[in-house]
Amino acid sequence: MNLRQSILFILCTLPLWAFWACEKLDIPSDENNPHSKETDIDSLFSSDSTGFFSYSVNDIISEKYDTEKDVYIVGYIVGYISGNNIQSSEFSTGDIKTNIILADIPVEKNYNNCIPIQLSTATTACNETRQRLNLSDNPTMLGKKIRLQGDIETYMDTKGIKGAKNHNILEDDFDYEAYYASLNHTDETPTMTDTLNYVNSHGIEESVAFSVHDFKTYIPTYLNYYEASGIKDCYVEGYIVGYIKKQGHSMANTIFSTGDVETNIVIADSPTESDPMNCIAIQLTQDSSKSQSTREALNLSSHPENLHRKVIIFGNIETYMSTLGLKNARQYLFTN
Repeated sequence: MNLRQSILFILCTLPLWAFWACEKLDIPSDENNPHSKETDIDSLFSSDSTGFFSYSVNDIISEKYDTEKDVYIVGYIVGYISGNNIQSSEFSTGDIKTNIILADIPVEKNYNNCIPIQLSTATTACNETRQRLNLSDNPTMLGKKIRLQGDIETYMDTKGIKGAKNHNILEDDFDYEAYYASLNHTDETPTMTDTLNYVNSHGIEESVAFSVHDFKTYIPTYLNYYEASGIKDCYVEGYIVGYIKKQGHSMANTIFSTGDVETNIVIADSPTESDPMNCIAIQLTQDSSKSQSTREALNLSSHPENLHRKVIIFGNIETYMSTLGLKNARQYLFTN
C-alpha cells in the first residue's frame, strides 16, 4: 500500500473509530441523572436533599446569609404583622393580606424567632402565593408548614423575604410531645395527654388558676392541637409588675413600674420579674360593668400601690400585644 492509499484508508475509517470510541461511553439514564427533566422538583428541596438547599427561619435570623435572590425557605406560618415592624406581629389570623410571619416551630409566640414574608402582586407567581397564603382569605393556613421562594432582604425593619413565590404546602412533621418534654416544665416531662389534661383541669376556677409559666408552657400547644385561637372564661394568677406603654402593641414595650396607662397591666410569677418574655399582658376594658370595675381597680395609673401585688384575674385567653395574653378582664381577687 503506497502513501496515497494509506492516507485514503485512514480518512475513510475515521468515522468508524469515532463510533467505536463513543460506543464505550457510559451515558447515565434519566432515572439516575439528577438534572433530568423528569426529576421531581419537590424532592430536590427536601430536608435531606444534597443538590439544593432550603434555609430555615433561624438561618435568616442569625444572618448567616446576606441579601440573596431567589432562595428557598421552609417554615411554619404563625401569624402576620399588623404594623410596620416585626414587633407588631400578631400570632393569629386577621385581615392583612400583604404579609405573613414564619417560624421554625408551629407554636412559636415570640417575634424574635420569626421572620416576615412579603406577599406582593408584582408578578403572576407572587400573586398566586399571596392569594393562597394570606391569613385574611385563608385562616386555615395558620400553623401550616410551607416552603416558598423569594429574596432575602430587609423587610419590616429586620431580615425577611420579599417577593414570595412558588410556594408548596408541606407535611407537618413537628413532634409536639418531644418539644414540650424538652421544656422540662416539671421534674416529670409532660406528654401531649398530660398537656391537654392539665389545661382542661386548670383555669376553670380561682383555686386552679393558671400561673404565668403554666400559661406560657401549656396553652400554645393546647390551642394548636385543637386549631383554636383562644379559650374563653379562664383564671390566671400572678404579680402585677408593670404595664405596656401607650401605642406599644407588644410585650417588648413593657414598663416595669407604675405609669399613666389605664388600659392594661402586665403580670408575672415573681414580683421582681424584669424580663417581658416571662410575663403576660392583661387587657383592661370598659366593655361591661364588670370589666369597667376591674379596670378601675387594677390599673396602675389610678392605683400605683397595686405594683407587686398578687392577683387572680378572670377573662379570655387570646392574642394580645402580639402574643398570648388575657383579654376582657372582668373579675379579680387580690391574694396578698
